[in-house]
Amino acid sequence: MRRAELFSIIILSAVIAGCGGGSRHSTTDFITVDVTAGYPQKDLILQDFMDVEYIPLASAEGFINQGVVKAIGDDILLVTNRIMDGDIFVFTRTGKGVRKINRLGRSGEEYSQITEIVLDEDNNEMFIIDYPARKVVYDLYGNFKRSLRFTDTARFYLTLPYDGDWVLTRPSSDTVYSFHPDGKITYLIVRTPSIHTTDPEVFLFPTVITERYYFMQTIKKEFDLEKMKGFPTTDLVYDKQEEAIFRFTVCNDDFLSKKQVAFGTKPVSHEIAKCQSLEALDLVDAYEKGELKGPLKDIAARLDKESNPVIMLIKHKETK
Repeated sequence: MRRAELFSIIILSAVIAGCGGGSRHSTTDFITVDVTAGYPQKDLILQDFMDVEYIPLASAEGFINQGVVKAIGDDILLVTNRIMDGDIFVFTRTGKGVRKINRLGRSGEEYSQITEIVLDEDNNEMFIIDYPARKVVYDLYGNFKRSLRFTDTARFYLTLPYDGDWVLTRPSSDTVYSFHPDGKITYLIVRTPSIHTTDPEVFLFPTVITERYYFMQTIKKEFDLEKMKGFPTTDLVYDKQEEAIFRFTVCNDDFLSKKQVAFGTKPVSHEIAKCQSLEALDLVDAYEKGELKGPLKDIAARLDKESNPVIMLIKHKETK
């Protein structure tokens, strides 16, 4: 069952309740990150520490889409378009089109927008996050099941699954916590200087946690109205083996040009750290220039420029 948002609320409440009890916290095994410091550069190859799976979405009639992945299960992949047209495309995990659903509307059994989708394969249901008002629940054929109201539309937090634990972050806190299956809460990352003393504020968010690396991103609360540009980010990684923090880039080794991979997007599941949509036009162009290798080269050889995107899943390596 994948009800990540509901579980997030439960464990966040546990953290808030537990913050008063110092005995629940370990203060001996965490890292400290200075969000104002300058760090040296480190270049990483994605395949050195993550597994990669490519899913070419079948381009059958009625299934042409823009490749925005909303949910991934063991057997099902849910995809939407970037435009707010209400379409939800149901694919198998191998990329075969199953059906298209659209319940966009204003009635009590429809959604007005799709902010997120939570997939519950065990019960053949999907929860459409129609923020900020409610969640609308459908089966995987698009039949309305029920509607759930949000109790607090102002709560903002980030949860990050890793190796059976949950990493918990609140922008107003100086501490990133780890919530364990046994209910224990420990410190994972402590930021400095305090968020309450920085002006403008600099937020710290973990993005991917692996056996060796803690990937993070800082966001400065700064915006230039004249240039319409702001909120600059810095990508950081803590290397547990070297016990040091770096600025970083991650490159996909299936591109001979070492194409960079973004690590700032939201996590997917305990298995899948990130997913990325690769446009067919770009892949065909790279293939014709001889810039691809491995399984991605084989997939690109079967595409044309009008094909659906290829979904790249970035997965945690299995522990041996």
